[in-house]
This record gives sequence, C-alpha cells and structure tokens, in this order.
Amino acid sequence: MNKWMIKRVLFGLGVAVSCLFVNAEETEVNPLDPATYDPASLIQSENQGVIEALNFANNTATIGGYLLAVSPQVKVEIGGSYGAFTMLSQGMKVRYKYLEFDDGSILITEIYEDPTAEEF
Repeated sequence: MNKWMIKRVLFGLGVAVSCLFVNAEETEVNPLDPATYDPASLIQSENQGVIEALNFANNTATIGGYLLAVSPQVKVEIGGSYGAFTMLSQGMKVRYKYLEFDDGSILITEIYEDPTAEEF
C-alpha cells in the first residue's frame, strides 16, 4: 500500500467513527425532554417527603435531601385542585410519582400535596 492509500483508509475510518459518536449524541436520553425517551418503557415509582427547596428556573426540587429533576409537564395537585409547579412551596408535605432512568437519574412526573405524607 502506498502512503496515499493509507491516508484515504485512515480518513475513511475517522469519518465512520465520527458518525458513530454523532449518532450516539443524538440518541442520548435527556430526562427533561420527553422526545428522547419512551415513558412507557420506564418504571414509574412513588415516594413522599417534605419539600426542602425549589428551583423554578432549573425545574428541580429538593425532597428528603435529594435534588430531583421535575418534568416541564409535571402534574401538580394542591389541596385537591390542579396547580402548577410554581405554586408549590418549601415545607409542603407531598407524594410524588417519578421515572427512574438507567443512569440513576430521576424525573418527577406528578406531585400531590399530602398533609399526611412523612419524610423517610
């Protein structure tokens, strides 16, 4: 093989490897973007606790010492009525449903105010 042929082969391999990495990034799961995963393929669990902190700009809540991502489409119920994530407040006792991803990240999909909820 001459030098020109070797360069062509290496260039071709580099392009093929680059394409693999680009495709891997495009299919990466982003818990805050429902278009990147199928909720039906994930296990939904439930927990309860006291809201310690809320960050509306980042869509996160700290409940029971855990910083949790909150879905932009989260279903919220306060006092038996529909509410919004921004209506929640520190100190509220809540029950919440969440999806857990393979990487261990958690996404809250539903939050219900529950005065009987206990912190674990």
